[in-house]
Amino acid sequence: MKAKHFLGTFWGNCFGNRRRSFSGAYLDPSVQILGEKSVHIAEGAVIGENCWLNVNSCEGENRTISIGRFTFVGRRAFFTCGSSISVGPYCVLGPDCHFVGAAHIFSNPFMPYLVTGVTNSGTIRIGANCFLGARSTFLADCEVGYGSIIGASAVVRGTIPPLSMVVGNPARIVKSFDSVLGRWVDVGTCSQESKLPSEEEYIAILATLDWKCRRYSKGARIAASGSLGSI
Repeated sequence: MKAKHFLGTFWGNCFGNRRRSFSGAYLDPSVQILGEKSVHIAEGAVIGENCWLNVNSCEGENRTISIGRFTFVGRRAFFTCGSSISVGPYCVLGPDCHFVGAAHIFSNPFMPYLVTGVTNSGTIRIGANCFLGARSTFLADCEVGYGSIIGASAVVRGTIPPLSMVVGNPARIVKSFDSVLGRWVDVGTCSQESKLPSEEEYIAILATLDWKCRRYSKGARIAASGSLGSI
């Protein structure tokens, strides 16, 4: 009885059996969160049906999954957190995006990988206002700069500069945004005068349209959840 009570308490403290409120955000009822105390979902965010957010370890304050304000997470997204996964504000994630920040430890193939544990040092950071195409995958220790476009089925590792357009597996940059010309240009052809704002300045520009994002966020729930029916 004591053992059963201990396991129940551990499981409840670690993962919880009741979803706490994420104020101002919408989560489809089918969304599963493991390690909920380490998950932060901001106002106006929409999390689509059958998404799975998994914080592998409940120890350590920095092991978190963070979803920014007015970010739309398409259906069936998968997050597995090593150290941290951060998706900035105003992002749009197509269906089936994968964020693989942790992996099972395979140093000893004579042990079942089921019980070898998982890595806990990988970080993934997606900057503000990125558009992530359907089935795109982000591997541990990658960073995507703000305003970037990630093509469908791309596999991203390493660092992607702000306002980049990337495609492929492994992902490669094919275009950059030229702030002087005001358009996307082939990679390496940006004018020397082109200068990008800081991410804080960029977010401040986006924030002037919060009123429009708030209206869109309410309508986006239909796209996130089949339970809300058709239009």
